[in-house]
Amino acid sequence: MIMDNARIDEQNINWKYVGTVSFIAAIGGLLFGFDTGVVSGTIGGLVEEFALNAWQEGFAVSNLIIACILGSVITGPLTDRYGRKKMLIGAGFLFTVSAVLSGLPQNYWQLIVARSIGGFGVGIASVLSPIYIAELSPARVRGALVAVNQLAIVVGILLTYISNWILVDIGVNSWRWMFEVEAVPALFFTLALFFIPESPRWLAKNKQDSLALSVFRKIGGEDYAVKEMELVRAALDKEEGGMQELLNPKVRLVLIVGFALAIFSNFTGINVIIYYGTEIFSMAGFVEKASSFKAQMIIGLTNLIFTFVGMALIDRAGRKILHIVAYAIMTVSMLALGLMFGMKDVNPVLMVIPVMTYVASFSTGVGVVIWVYLSEMFPNKIRGAAMGIATMLVWTANFAVTQFFPILRDLMGGNVFFIFTAASFVAFIVTMILMKETKGLQLEEVERAFETT
Repeated sequence: MIMDNARIDEQNINWKYVGTVSFIAAIGGLLFGFDTGVVSGTIGGLVEEFALNAWQEGFAVSNLIIACILGSVITGPLTDRYGRKKMLIGAGFLFTVSAVLSGLPQNYWQLIVARSIGGFGVGIASVLSPIYIAELSPARVRGALVAVNQLAIVVGILLTYISNWILVDIGVNSWRWMFEVEAVPALFFTLALFFIPESPRWLAKNKQDSLALSVFRKIGGEDYAVKEMELVRAALDKEEGGMQELLNPKVRLVLIVGFALAIFSNFTGINVIIYYGTEIFSMAGFVEKASSFKAQMIIGLTNLIFTFVGMALIDRAGRKILHIVAYAIMTVSMLALGLMFGMKDVNPVLMVIPVMTYVASFSTGVGVVIWVYLSEMFPNKIRGAAMGIATMLVWTANFAVTQFFPILRDLMGGNVFFIFTAASFVAFIVTMILMKETKGLQLEEVERAFETT
């Protein structure tokens, strides 16, 4: 029998140890954010340097996402076999190599290759950083600790906006330096990973109970370690492991919910704002290039501030209510933005407001919740594989939006935002009907909320 959450004593948690390890793992999120956000400042230089058309412009952004999809697909089975730590180290190496090479290309396809290398790193980190933190975290603060990964993503994005703004006027090759600066945190991440433990739940799953116990002891002492191991072992013993478990009717509901939420988290348009923000503000009427970059910085700061709000609420209000409220406000915000693009003589500064409310609601709800929810909702024996598929769907939706936005923008103008209005509304309905609350539950208890026959 799986224990009650109340029986796990979390009074003696070594918060310094848990926090340090979670922080190091979350640097993968920072690099995720930096690698995906940096293109918002470089796209203009890339279009000019390599004379890109709309398709090429879209692919200059979305090629990284294709690599993310591939990276997330291979990560599931590889991390279940080789562990979370080794795969994260591999991601750090890919980030470092990509950062260096992305600033050096002499033609368009050299850029594509360099960015694709980083995309593999993003795909791996987007799967493993939240899983690793979730598998290490005490239940009552798991939401906040996994949300540190989302905070790191947001910080990474904001850092790219600041870095891009600082570098924008240094010359015709400023876009090259925008890429290069990522090498410093990427190298630090790679080296720091050698000093953190393997996930205790992965160790237990792979019958390395003594090592798993030693990690749990470092987290919360002997009594905590013994009880956690009993809970983990009980859950593992009742599961029939392997990839075939994905076809088990008992996990059907959890897969449907997880995969649907994964798709909507990106199909509702957030990465249009992240990747093409400066272009959107130029469409809105910002004439000076620096003004568009400043507006993008305001959006990045909004993203950061409301990520803190989401982190403060996720273990109090819960996952579902934050998701519902977020999608409701996102729907209204995208509707307002589309309507404002259809009006004449609208002050471009006013058009920043619906973008800010959209980003604020996404950051508080979907941005904070989605990676926490995906990392905790799947049963232990399929967590790596299911998370890999869910992350693949995140990046597939991201690719579709990112690749086709420049084309839809040229065809539809501001009306393109009505597509994201509709997507946000559908996501609101799906969340209301299918999403289940998981706050405060042990990972091994979460699956009981989703079991179906």
